[in-house]
Amino acid sequence: REVLYSGWEPVIIAMAISSVGGLILDKTVSDPNFAGMAVFTPVINGVGGNLVAVQASRISTFLHMNGMPGENSEQTPRRCPSPCTTFFSPDVNSRSARVLFLLVVPGHLVFLYTISCMQGGH
Repeated sequence: REVLYSGWEPVIIAMAISSVGGLILDKTVSDPNFAGMAVFTPVINGVGGNLVAVQASRISTFLHMNGMPGENSEQTPRRCPSPCTTFFSPDVNSRSARVLFLLVVPGHLVFLYTISCMQGGH
């Protein structure tokens, strides 16, 4: 019950972002000027999703190593952390979040360059 109570905000926000992204993709693909845009969509969504999966795995491993199931640790936050806490605190999860955040742009550039070299969507 506690996990459902404290973990609904990120799920709802992710669903909203995904729905808006789908609406934007639908409008873009129907426009003849952007007919090749559908090729880039899995890459744009996939890179960010994979990096978030890595961060979520790191956080769950951190929680698993620092406590037993069912115990309430003092290190475990009682609510969703703010973006400032997530990126600028001195702990190890914050450092990995900064590194993964800095990998987003180079990752996108590599994949988008590869697609454009292969003339995907044209």
